Amino acid sequence: MLAALWTIGLIVAFVGMFALIVFAARASGKRRAHPKPLAGGVRGSAQVVSVRISNNQANSGTGLCWMDVVLTGPGIAATAAKYVAEINTPTVPRPGMTLPASINPSNPQKFVILWGELPDPTKVGEARAQQIASELRARDGEQHI
Repeated sequence: MLAALWTIGLIVAFVGMFALIVFAARASGKRRAHPKPLAGGVRGSAQVVSVRISNNQANSGTGLCWMDVVLTGPGIAATAAKYVAEINTPTVPRPGMTLPASINPSNPQKFVILWGELPDPTKVGEARAQQIASELRARDGEQHI
């Protein structure tokens, strides 16, 4: 009898552990870094007005993000909205930025930021540095003529 209770206890423990692992995997999937556009959503933009990221390690773009944004898109009047979600992106949002968004046309308060569509900040920085260097070389060349 004691052995049967011990076996049942082990089975319950293993089933519980399995359920916990599945639940954790599904929950983490809901906080993925690059959400998909909303089904039936309109492609638009979210202009960042204010932003705060908790647990932000050295401006990493990782942590719980709170933003006030203004949403716009085809057929959607400018709408002030709040964004709260776990983010993990190489691009740290800043006030004044315009982010790609998928917006529910019947309820613009329901939207997702399409983080995966932002350009790689390293590549943007490299291209901008090359552009500045080229402009300076052109300017310096004109001064030495």
